[in-house]
Amino acid sequence: EKKMLLAMENEDTKILVGALIEWHQKILLLKDETDGVLYFPTATRLGSVDDNSSLLGKLQKLKISVTEHYLFSVFENNDDKTSLIYYRAQIEDGSAVTEVERKNAEVVGYTVVNPADVLVTHFSETIKRHCHQILSRQDVQVLLDNLKENNPALVNELVPTLLSVGQVQRVLQNLLSEGVSIRNLVSVLERVADYAATTKNPDELSEQARKAIGAQVVKPYLDDNDNLPAITLDPWLEEEMVKGIRPSQNETVLLIDPKIAEHLSHHLHQSIQPMIAEGRTPAVICSSMIRAGLRRFFAAKFPELAFLSYEELPPKIEIEPVATVPSMQ
Repeated sequence: EKKMLLAMENEDTKILVGALIEWHQKILLLKDETDGVLYFPTATRLGSVDDNSSLLGKLQKLKISVTEHYLFSVFENNDDKTSLIYYRAQIEDGSAVTEVERKNAEVVGYTVVNPADVLVTHFSETIKRHCHQILSRQDVQVLLDNLKENNPALVNELVPTLLSVGQVQRVLQNLLSEGVSIRNLVSVLERVADYAATTKNPDELSEQARKAIGAQVVKPYLDDNDNLPAITLDPWLEEEMVKGIRPSQNETVLLIDPKIAEHLSHHLHQSIQPMIAEGRTPAVICSSMIRAGLRRFFAAKFPELAFLSYEELPPKIEIEPVATVPSMQ
């Protein structure tokens, strides 16, 4: 709980979940779906206890009184904007949720969840977001040793002949930093071994690895029809940004003109808000040449935004453009 530090109140903050009503041993998850978008529940949106249709009115019927509200940061990383609204609440009679109260809450559209499940979910997401930071060289060596038992030819060819353990670590960290699982380590390292003879740049090798497991990379962003809803970029913009690629032996840097950066930031902000409001993870589709550079450039401002490349898409996956960032010409 100490990690969920009090951050700030901001009535303009849009959130993906409503509020958590917390008491002795149970947590009641409340969703305010006003206008189809979940907003920070201001006093106006909370309504009055005299209005049975308002949030406060429904809580009153459940014998719950809201005493104060806070905006907590779920993760300690300053770049992570994911937040939840926590409502400190009291039960006027009784310190636990009865079965009747649980059913009443579910009838009016609320979900009662176990506090342990909430904490496990948050901790799990925290680990996923930061696992690239705790993956050490020793961890990579253990992975390689285990892999070598069934795939000795692959490991012997790759390490140390083509790459060092540290270079393999950088490739795996790049994948993990964008939420890409490395469980399919054989496919990842086979593709890396194919290209390690021509480049030692971990960024370039990471892009090749993503292509090898493209179906896995894009799966979280597909809709029910296995189409990919994504934001596209005007071809002129992509061509201009390709001119800013600066590869070196250890990394690839993308230099973006300030005017183009401002243009992209403005249109991306407008495009991702409707997707977030609908509960979808926003994604941008672009060339693999600029994909990693764009992701790093906008990671702090749009941490929820994924960047995918055309080269990663498996056959028969159709792109469904939800918006296009226009040209500046």
